[in-house]
Amino acid sequence: FGSRLQIRITAMSSDAPAAAPDTRADAEHWKKLGNDKLKEGNKTGYISAVECYTRGIAACGSDASKLRSQLHSNRAHVNILLRKFVDAVDDCRKAIAADPTNIKPYWRGARASHFLSLFQQASEFCESGLQVDSSNDELIKLKTAAEKELQALKARRETALASKPEYNPQEAMELKGKINELEDRIDNMKMLAHGKERDRRRMALTIQHVTSEDIKDSRLFRPVGRCFLLTSGDSLVEQFNAECKAIVEELPKLQAAIQDLESRKDETQNELLEMMRGGSAK
Repeated sequence: FGSRLQIRITAMSSDAPAAAPDTRADAEHWKKLGNDKLKEGNKTGYISAVECYTRGIAACGSDASKLRSQLHSNRAHVNILLRKFVDAVDDCRKAIAADPTNIKPYWRGARASHFLSLFQQASEFCESGLQVDSSNDELIKLKTAAEKELQALKARRETALASKPEYNPQEAMELKGKINELEDRIDNMKMLAHGKERDRRRMALTIQHVTSEDIKDSRLFRPVGRCFLLTSGDSLVEQFNAECKAIVEELPKLQAAIQDLESRKDETQNELLEMMRGGSAK
């Protein structure tokens, strides 16, 4: 066993040329397969589609930005169908970062944000998308709906501040359920932000290692699904730098969304507290 392991390491560290596989063709293959699975129209097909798009993203080279954007956007679409709205927003941001001219992730990000009741974020997705396509009907409709929800939310806040509601058991249960839902969303967003910061640090350490003199002339491999593909150090560094930059730009947006949810949770808790202080049950 020891000798076989040594031979494998020696082969990987040699300077013999190796033909690089067509990673774009692999990514296109996974995209097509994901689209086929999506058309099945059931949960099993959706889960398989997510896996296919994930493998396609892993197979994308650093020069395939438009294809990478399409794969992230497609995965966002499936995540919305699976009601994984936080993951969908994350994919939409990545799709936009890879290709800002791709219009679909803007309205998919807005839809996912709307489902999360992040109406300000939904409006911002629409506003950014309308800078790319000012006449897009879907974005205009979503922006109008988001602004309507923001106005309604503002009106509810003003009403809550102006009045002290009487205690109603049914309404109290609904408020408590809303608080629990907001807490779950906050936890999910915090986990996502923590994971992204962890990924950024990992990639920064990898860049530092790859550019060190110790492995400057070594052959490097990157994971693609269950396989490893030969890649150049420059290509790997370029890809990781781009991903780190995208994370740095995205983290403040995630924090803003978390703060918005926490603010709404606090307001709902205060509303419940005021109701409990309001007097006897109806």
